[in-house]
Amino acid sequence: MTSDLQLLTWTLDQPCLALLMLPLVMLSVRSNEIYKQIKVDAKVREWEHEQRCIAENTAMWDKQERARQEQIDKLKVWQAKQEAEAKARPEAKQWIDPAIIDR
Repeated sequence: MTSDLQLLTWTLDQPCLALLMLPLVMLSVRSNEIYKQIKVDAKVREWEHEQRCIAENTAMWDKQERARQEQIDKLKVWQAKQEAEAKARPEAKQWIDPAIIDR
């Protein structure tokens, strides 16, 4: 396969072919420009898609983190309640389930 430059230099040596080949060379240059623009547009679309995915994932992770933090807060409240109940009981009954003791 010959490059545009090789084609152009080869056709300049033969003037009649140069006139015939010039539109092909120009078309090839135009095609390269179009191809480059298509590649740039594809990169821009890919970047935009990645940004949307990052935003969606960040929102999902934030929601999961809030749910996890709520569970931790509930657990801490429950633990504090259990600790307060244990301190209120006599020493021997602190670690035994109240349901067992009440029977």
